[in-house]
Amino acid sequence: MGLALAVGCARIGLTLERRLRTAPPAPPAEVPVERMELAPGELATWTGTAAANGGLRLGLIAFPAFLSIWFSDERILTIGSVCLVLAALGSVRVSVGAHGVRVRPELVRWPAVRIPLAHIARAEAIDLHPMRWGGWGYRGSLRLVRRAAWVVRGGPGLRIELTDGAVFAVTVDNAVAVLNGLLAAEAPTAA
Repeated sequence: MGLALAVGCARIGLTLERRLRTAPPAPPAEVPVERMELAPGELATWTGTAAANGGLRLGLIAFPAFLSIWFSDERILTIGSVCLVLAALGSVRVSVGAHGVRVRPELVRWPAVRIPLAHIARAEAIDLHPMRWGGWGYRGSLRLVRRAAWVVRGGPGLRIELTDGAVFAVTVDNAVAVLNGLLAAEAPTAA
């Protein structure tokens, strides 16, 4: 039974991976607008998600089936639970609004990173490379090392510099325009 499940999961994973590799290339991304212009008193919100590629997430779900060939049920339950948690954490939801920036896993509400608008000095769109931030997942600590990132894939991301000099980055597309618009609206105007 375990062997049949493992073979089936392997075939699904290979098929998905092959489709991802042979998919037509995406059109070149437009340069994101760096700041949305907001009228005085106008509010804006933005929510987006980013996810690890489908093959990786499917692999995390199928991995316990492969291990069932060699290990006992107790080990499979433990490893399977860890893999399912990792698969659930493989996508993030980012919300930008008057509250600031909130980042959490897409499927569950914890753990979460919350950065109030008043604590953000500036924001910019970046090309996020996982290995420059320590790999995939939540890396670093805003409190201890004053540098952290939530990375689920390489590519477009948001880099936030806090007023205390700490830096936070997250894998997500197109959030910078709304965030910078809110920051500009909050900034005191020179008279």
